[in-house]
Amino acid sequence: MRWQICAGLLMALGVPACSRPAPPPAPPSQPATKSATQPPDFEPPPGTEKWVWTSTSRDARVSLVQTASAPNNCEIRCLRDPGQQEVWKAASCLGTRESVRLVSDNGERILVIDPAPALEGNWRAAAVATAYMRGEPKAQLLASDLFSTDAKLMVFPDSLQWLSGGRKVPVPAPKFVEGSPDRVELQLIDGRKAIVLLDGTLVEGARPADKSTSLGKGKAKAKAKAKLHR
Repeated sequence: MRWQICAGLLMALGVPACSRPAPPPAPPSQPATKSATQPPDFEPPPGTEKWVWTSTSRDARVSLVQTASAPNNCEIRCLRDPGQQEVWKAASCLGTRESVRLVSDNGERILVIDPAPALEGNWRAAAVATAYMRGEPKAQLLASDLFSTDAKLMVFPDSLQWLSGGRKVPVPAPKFVEGSPDRVELQLIDGRKAIVLLDGTLVEGARPADKSTSLGKGKAKAKAKAKLHR
């Protein structure tokens, strides 16, 4: 009964029974932030999807991220682990999603291979591969560097197929030579193999000598020998 009397007295005095201190207000929530080194979320504008892609180096420690604000208007960023630190960036388009991109271990050099280069005139002038240094084009490999004639090529009204496999999906895909950080192996449509360095240098698979040219050289050598024996 005593506690009931106390409770009634407290209520009469205006003091609530069993009062507890209110909990402190929760701190305001902070918006989540991303590290400046991470690639930003990017929704490609309509019509630019083919220009947006990501490629990695052989050891997956370096990433190249290309975004586009308009067709053929791109920004390329090189990010390196740990932390996806930005190494360099450039206002440049390094091919499309259909291109095959091979990245050096340090992210400095990129070889972009076009399985179906656009034709603007003679097939010989078609650029089949471009070598970049930090997003700047440094060298190009032309179809005429690999082929002396178009007998084995698939020449379409708007493009050229020069690698084995499908028109836009080469099989086998260009790849690094095993154990080499800068040699890329290509399987040509005529069955030959080509080796290209990341700087664009063709070290194996140059176009075969034209038969008529070789025959002419052979005749010239025969005539020269005949003169020596006279």
